[in-house]
Amino acid sequence: MLLLAALLYLLNGRTIYIVGCIFASILLARSSSAVLALFVGSIVLFVMKPVRMLPIFGAISLVFGAVIMVVLNLLDQSNIRVLNLLIAAIENPTSILTIDYSVNSRIGGVLAGLGIIWNDYFLPAGLSNEDWLQRTPAFLSQYPWLFDLSPAGIPSGMVIILYQMGFFGVPFVFYFIYRIVSAARSIWGSYLLLVAVAVFFGQFLISNPVFGLLCGCAASLRAKISIPKRSHQINENRFKLNGVLA
Repeated sequence: MLLLAALLYLLNGRTIYIVGCIFASILLARSSSAVLALFVGSIVLFVMKPVRMLPIFGAISLVFGAVIMVVLNLLDQSNIRVLNLLIAAIENPTSILTIDYSVNSRIGGVLAGLGIIWNDYFLPAGLSNEDWLQRTPAFLSQYPWLFDLSPAGIPSGMVIILYQMGFFGVPFVFYFIYRIVSAARSIWGSYLLLVAVAVFFGQFLISNPVFGLLCGCAASLRAKISIPKRSHQINENRFKLNGVLA
């Protein structure tokens, strides 16, 4: 749903539909991954634009707090995994990686993957799944807080590129991030696109068709923005040329 929200923004969809997708990912899907992506996107945007993000942070905090209060009053808290994880993380932030198997395998797998890449000095590990399975026991002993690792590789669409391609994959990752995020026309758009990028740093692989659709929509929007600027520049050059010839 978060990727759908980003696509709606790129396709000039109505804000009410975009907000609906965000709330649906939290209230209907009850996705802890969606909450994490929203949090990561807000943190990155705050680092990039701290002054402009202050009122947005305040609004997000108020709305998010109100939603939690409403859900707690209407539904049985014990059946809402996302709220249980949030409450446990607030009570003891250091236990975020050990309070839930799914959170450990997702967030812990990404963090361990970054550590593996760093320890390998960004050297390419290749595409061999057999090699990954052979190295998995050593990785688990190296990171004792990690419950398990996926037999398919690092559970991250972007990080697995860095693992398999090493330093050759760094330009591709930065290029994808730049092409998507630079299509934003406002701080609201920057936030949505950063959240979409955060989703692909999770378990969504770039082989997912939505990634190609997202890149295509971002490229199309960038082209529409650049064409009027180029046309205006061409008209200015023609006007100057006519003035010189006259």
